[in-house]
Formats: sequence, C-alpha cells, structure tokens
Amino acid sequence: MAVLASPLLALQVGASDLAVYRHGASSLLHGRSLYAPSFAAGTAGHLPFTYPPFASIAALPLLPLPQGLTAELWGVATIAMLAWCVRVAFRPLIERDPGRSDLTLAVMAAAFLATRPVYDHLADGQVDILLMTLCLADTVTVRPRWPRGLLVGIAAAIKLVPGIFIPYLWITGRRRAAGVAAGTFLICTAIAALADVGDSHRYWTHLVFDTERPGRTAGYKNQSLRGILLRVLAPQGRPFLLAAAAGAIVVLGLARARRATSRGDLLAGATLVGLTGVLASPVSWIHSTVWIIPALGVLVGALANRVRVWSGVVIALALFAGLPYLPNLLHGLSRPAVVLLQRSFGLICLLLVLALPIVPHAEGKADPAAERSNPRR
Repeated sequence: MAVLASPLLALQVGASDLAVYRHGASSLLHGRSLYAPSFAAGTAGHLPFTYPPFASIAALPLLPLPQGLTAELWGVATIAMLAWCVRVAFRPLIERDPGRSDLTLAVMAAAFLATRPVYDHLADGQVDILLMTLCLADTVTVRPRWPRGLLVGIAAAIKLVPGIFIPYLWITGRRRAAGVAAGTFLICTAIAALADVGDSHRYWTHLVFDTERPGRTAGYKNQSLRGILLRVLAPQGRPFLLAAAAGAIVVLGLARARRATSRGDLLAGATLVGLTGVLASPVSWIHSTVWIIPALGVLVGALANRVRVWSGVVIALALFAGLPYLPNLLHGLSRPAVVLLQRSFGLICLLLVLALPIVPHAEGKADPAAERSNPRR
C-alpha cells in the first residue's frame, strides 16, 4: 500500500491545520491564550484555534519533531487509519478473494486518497480520519480491549461533533459505554480546565456558541445542513429554521442508526451516526465528509445488489470529481447547476442518511463479525 500511496502522499501532504494544533500545544506550554486574536499571527495561514481546549493537550506529541517531518508522519498515520476504515467498511468485498485481500485493500485505500475529502484532509493536515477511526473502532469492534466508549469520549473532547455517538450508544442499549464516553469527555475537559482555566471558561461560556468563528459558514466549502440552507433561507427565518433542520436530521439519523444496530448491522449504525454528525454540525468542511467512504462500503456490500453497486459507483465518481469545486473550473454554468454542485457532498450525506440500506439478519451484514456481537455490551 505504501508503494501505491507514496506518489499521491508526496503531492497531498500539507500542514496548515496541523500547524494550528501544534501552535495550540506550544501556546499551552508557554502560557499564551489559544483564543486571543494574536494566536492567528503565529500560524502560516493566520488561522484561529477553533477547537475545545483539550485539543491543545492532545496535540502535545506533535511538538518534538520539526513541522515538515511531523506533517509527513501525520500523512503516513492518516493513510494507515484510512486503510483500517476501508478494511472494516469493505470487508465483504475485500474478502471475496482471500488470497488477494491485502492487494485489494491496498489498491482501494490508495484510490480513496484521490477522493476530494481525503485529498483536502491530507492537504490541510486535518484530524477527521482520526476521529472517524476512533468512533468506528469504539462502536463496531465486537470485543474491544478498552472500555467501550473511551475512544468516543476522547474524540468528542478533541472536536465536539463525535459527541453525537454518546446518545447513539445510549439509545442502542449500550448505556455503560455511553456513560464511559460522557465521563471520558468530562475528564478530558476537566484536565484542560486545570491546565488553562481562562481559556476553558472563555470557550465553554462564549466561543462554543460562535458558529462563524471557524470561517465563512455560508461558503460552498461548508457541506453541513446549515451550509446547504444558509444562502437559501430568508435572514429573519434563519435561526429557527436552521436549528429545526439540524434537530430533525439528528432525530432521523439516530432513529435509523438505532434500527440498523437493533438488526445487528453495527457498521451501518455507526456510519449513519457519522453522516448525521456531518450534517448537524454548524460547520462541516469538505474534508469532514470522509464519512461517505464507509457509507460506500455499507452501500455496495459484497456486490450482490446491482442497484446498490451502481449507486456506489456514482457516489464514488462524485468524490473523485470533487463536485463542489467544479463551478470554479467550469465557467458559464447555470445558477441551479452551480448551487447543486457546490452543495453536492452535503446532499450526498443527506441522501445516505435517508436511504442507506440497513441489512436485516436474514440477508447478511455489512460486517460479518457483528453477527456474534451484542450491541448492548
């Protein structure tokens, strides 16, 4: 896989957002505020620190090495995590020919590096694949070696969106795991508060409610439901309607995830929650839509259903083409075409939440190991 991926890796690896995490860790060590206006001056892209305070603690291991080497190592680690997610999501397809399973996995993982969400992820030095890996490992592993919920709690403390997996664990009967996740999140948050009381107070009492701080949320790169709707709704109706839309997609997404889990399809359940988080978050940049990749695995399964396979092919082509960027390259498109293309990844996430197949017991599962699992563990 390294041989197949290395040419793309050399072209893609960047560090703009990774530098924000590193600068956050450095600011924590030197007693500088994470959220002061002067913070952005210390990063190459003049980017603010928009994450919870614990993210700066989680980034401390990034400091000892030079930034360039850190970016390369982070790129390699990201590819390894992506490969693991691909193995979990596409297991029925990968294991169709056991003798070539490693080669199949390597080719698929290398191919997914060329999709726009992963390309942007590597180019910015982002963490969404790490968070996706933590959440998938915590929810689809049959017998984890750690207390189930621990990884979800850590992921939510780094970036709030994975917190949606806590109610998912609760409503699927894994209430001890939900408690572990919530407790882990609170412990991580308390550790960050002890390390920097002022920044923690400022974040949790003010900045966490500032949806515009990460950037221009009405721009086409925001693929959340808020981003899809923001330029459509009348200004006076935005707050209520945006909140109502986000609430509705959370209820629907969690309900479908609960149904999938109750049928033993843990992969579909976790993927539906991940997609719901992308849509419900006020800001989900294009690299946040990496959850479409495991959704493709759920969709195509073992290639037994022709309609699902062709649907997966169409969605995969959309990821490779980078549809939201096309209006910047193709001039003269009609306004409806531009609107549709710019919102396409978010609309794909919405379509998957509404229609991702949930495979009942009698028809097989996306993850065969789930047959032996008890989702209430």
